[in-house]
Amino acid sequence: VLVEQWISGREFTITVLGDDVQPVIEMTTPNGFYDYQAKYQSTTTQYHCPADLSAQDTQLLQDMALQAFDLVGASG
Repeated sequence: VLVEQWISGREFTITVLGDDVQPVIEMTTPNGFYDYQAKYQSTTTQYHCPADLSAQDTQLLQDMALQAFDLVGASG
């Protein structure tokens, strides 16, 4: 289980497969909260890939995703 503190702002996801970090995806919802309904039931959730970020911010997020992947001992 991974528990995160709520931080308001934009919602991003990054897939890590081994040492390969995929593009950053941004999710946007009309109510501003990406929850179960927004992910699995809503027809209005939008996925932006690649996310509208600077190259520097993209690299920072990808580096953090890979670091988190390594820190928890993930594989695959």
